[in-house]
Amino acid sequence: MRNKSNPENEVQSDAEKNKQIKSVKKQKVDAALQNFTNQVQEPPKKKHGWVSMLVLLLIIGLGIFFMVKLATSVGETEIRSLGDILANLDVKYTLISVAVLVGMLVLDSVKYLVVTHATTGLFKPLSSIKVSFLGKYYDNITPFGSGGQPMQILYLHKKGHSAGVSSAIVMIKYFAQMICWLLLCFLLMTFNRGALQQYVDAGQQQFFMIAGWIGWVINALLPFFIIFFAIFPKITNKILLFFINIVTKISWSFAKRKEKRTGEAQLQRKIKILRRKQKWINSAYSAVKDFRSSFIVMSHKPVQFILLMLVCLASEFFTWSFPYFILVAFADGAVEIGAATMFAIMTLNAYASMSVSIVPTPGNSGVLENVIVLVFRALATSVVFWVVFTWRFFTYYIYILIGIGITVFELIRKAVRNKRESK
Repeated sequence: MRNKSNPENEVQSDAEKNKQIKSVKKQKVDAALQNFTNQVQEPPKKKHGWVSMLVLLLIIGLGIFFMVKLATSVGETEIRSLGDILANLDVKYTLISVAVLVGMLVLDSVKYLVVTHATTGLFKPLSSIKVSFLGKYYDNITPFGSGGQPMQILYLHKKGHSAGVSSAIVMIKYFAQMICWLLLCFLLMTFNRGALQQYVDAGQQQFFMIAGWIGWVINALLPFFIIFFAIFPKITNKILLFFINIVTKISWSFAKRKEKRTGEAQLQRKIKILRRKQKWINSAYSAVKDFRSSFIVMSHKPVQFILLMLVCLASEFFTWSFPYFILVAFADGAVEIGAATMFAIMTLNAYASMSVSIVPTPGNSGVLENVIVLVFRALATSVVFWVVFTWRFFTYYIYILIGIGITVFELIRKAVRNKRESK
């Protein structure tokens, strides 16, 4: 006789299979999280930390001073007073500018919220907001924006996450944002090159074209190298060791010429160079390992991955278009309103930002402001200073102020808690 299949058994079998699949996925994600660089480093305590902050404020002050000089160097139109601009504000575009700014702040926090949910299954909006502002603050006060990620990882670890999960949240967001940032800049700089010809002086067009693409390539080297390393590990490993060996030999040759001493002094110098070489190799391997782990985690979280990429793209779009809305709000009808002007400003912003991206000052401060003035002043000379200042204040200076506020708040709360515990 033919056995009839039991529907209840089939349903139970499917449920067990789904449960097993979910269990395997969870194991892979957990293994990937454990595979992250499990190092949480305390920031080095600077004896004279106030000096770096003073230098930063000096750079910002000089940047603003030269912005004024550059904005008035055209000689055709004087800078409109702030009172005049406020009296003639376009209310509609002022409100849109505020909405875009709020959108930028919210979207950056949402990135961490999405990644936190993907890695831990938890929704932590307040923690995501703090991580976002903390990263912006330390990125904006350290050369090359190198201080944000270590502080974010440390903060997440102190909030109860493991070292692997803390690193995963920060690094997954970093890789996703970097890819979207490079992609949007590539599209703007490739398909809207006419913006340079239309708004930038003929003698400066070639400079921004060359410097912009050089900056883009330099910024793209790290993610492309990591991706290439992940796909072709053996070939990339040989290339990496080849270049590191060249740099090591050059360093050793330079050290021998500089130090005419022999014996133990040269031996100690050689040991330092070899340690530096190993540190470079370890850093490269750690970056590749983190990228692979990020890919594994997000490949098992497709919904969160798609959402993260969309949020990153939207965030970059808001960031690059923000100056357009400020310009229209301030220009009192002197700027043509429309998508063409907006994308032109976004493209000029991309070229200018890429041109100075390798400048080592925190947040490219002191240089980016002046380059932006240089490329924007053809649009509305009389208000370009206030446009650039407002844009930089709300995309750069504001994070420094918020970061200082968060730091002070945390110190006060810690002091209050310690006082309560001591009672």
